Amino acid sequence: MARRRDGRGVCLPEGRRLPARHPRRRQDAGVLSLHRARSGRGGLSSLPPLALQAPLLLVLQLWQGLPAAWRFERVRFEQGAWWQLLSAQWVHLSLPHALANAAVLLLIAWLLRPWLSTAIQCGLLAGAVAGVAAVIALDPGCAYYAGFSGALHGWFGGAAVWLAGRRSSPGLAALRPTSAAPDETADTGPPPAWPWIMLALLVLKVGLESAGLLPSAWSFMVYWPSHAAGLAGGLLAACLMRAGARLMPPARSA
Repeated sequence: MARRRDGRGVCLPEGRRLPARHPRRRQDAGVLSLHRARSGRGGLSSLPPLALQAPLLLVLQLWQGLPAAWRFERVRFEQGAWWQLLSAQWVHLSLPHALANAAVLLLIAWLLRPWLSTAIQCGLLAGAVAGVAAVIALDPGCAYYAGFSGALHGWFGGAAVWLAGRRSSPGLAALRPTSAAPDETADTGPPPAWPWIMLALLVLKVGLESAGLLPSAWSFMVYWPSHAAGLAGGLLAACLMRAGARLMPPARSA
């Protein structure tokens, strides 16, 4: 009787297939379903929760009287309005300003979707927001401030540092089982090149802005130190989170 291989390395009589409950068929079906689940991730239809900030920025900007009430003004801050250090970062000086930052926010959320968990990105974003808050509070020359761009610099810069510090390529995340967290490190290879490139370009951009060598595209005066402070806060958050992750004992399987 003629025999053939069924494509799985199993010899079968001609015209026969593996039973539906055969372990090899069940294993192949699991791999196929995992591939389908992974191929759907990272698309524009599955943005992470942080992407919801984009419509939030527009809603806050269109809320009548809210941008003026939430933006940072040093006179009011010195009178006790300390919350403006945070609220000012979610409102903008104009609707085009808000639209531009919302678009960049969506782009960053889409780019980081396959590589970093929401928890890690929230930590990076918190560090960036804290950096911006610190510089506008401590700089007496900052009379007013509004905008999310400083936080965006720190969020993306911190993510680049986090990914560059991994000893495994982010692309390996797609091969991990569904039970593995997207930010879990496999430590099996060198870091990818693109985070270092993105970080270098971001640092170059901030440096040129600080030196006054990049023209502003806006009709209002841009407070460039917020970009540098946000980037510094995101980088610091990434380093602290990375150090904390290395100090934690490895999880043991039950």
